[in-house]
Amino acid sequence: MLDEELGSWFHRPMRLSGQNVVGKLAIAFLGLALAVMVNGCVIVSLHATYLVRVHVTLHEDGKPIANAPVKVQYAQIPGYGVYYVLNVPKPQAAVTDTNGDAIIPLAAFSQYINFFVSWNKFEMTPELIEHGGVSHCVAAWNPPAPDVSLVNLAPPRPRSEPRRGKP
Repeated sequence: MLDEELGSWFHRPMRLSGQNVVGKLAIAFLGLALAVMVNGCVIVSLHATYLVRVHVTLHEDGKPIANAPVKVQYAQIPGYGVYYVLNVPKPQAAVTDTNGDAIIPLAAFSQYINFFVSWNKFEMTPELIEHGGVSHCVAAWNPPAPDVSLVNLAPPRPRSEPRRGKP
């Protein structure tokens, strides 16, 4: 009789606070294996996206360039070790109108921004996206490289004074 009681006790699934112990051990092992495989950092990008007017002109005489493709892609900076960037912005593309203007949403991404106008690579920084300015060509694959200027159509509002209680 003692054997029957012990036998039924050993074959009964062990439960700890309503959960199966085997399931908890499997989840813990999976978490440990994932931590070993992903030995690095995880970065979540908290970037802001601005609507920017890109103005493209010829370098020689300043005439606007119509139908110039404007493209932006985002990537993480390759570095030492393994890390992952979550919430990377999606690529965007636009084409200039007859005035040489293209309106495109650009993200002030803290990692790497690939910005192309007429298949020429231009520098792009979060500060340039937020405040506007002139972007310089860093690689001309379709010479001559045009002049490119950016204007943020919705500049960030200045921070307001902290609210104080009534006097």
